[in-house]
Amino acid sequence: MAKRPTKAETRRELERDMKRYLSEGGRVLSVQSGCTGLADGAPLPAPVFSPQPPQPRTPIPEVMAALDARRQTAARKAKPPMKKPRKKILYDDFGEPLREVWESD
Repeated sequence: MAKRPTKAETRRELERDMKRYLSEGGRVLSVQSGCTGLADGAPLPAPVFSPQPPQPRTPIPEVMAALDARRQTAARKAKPPMKKPRKKILYDDFGEPLREVWESD
């Protein structure tokens, strides 16, 4: 798999290409901010993806209510968090620790 160039490498390459372009007689025109989105001084029309007009949306409140109810019952049925096992120390008759055991509730 080929290694992708870093941002610094890409920046250096663009800088080198721009210097070569300018040294060969090319020139950069300054363009006012916002002019690239205009056609003859007016904003470009929005692209049309379909020749048909957009269809109105159909409201479906009963379906949305059923989904919300299902979501709420799923939240109520959430499992309680599992309790972690605890370490319990067993002592002998004289109060000296004998061993450690794990106790789960």
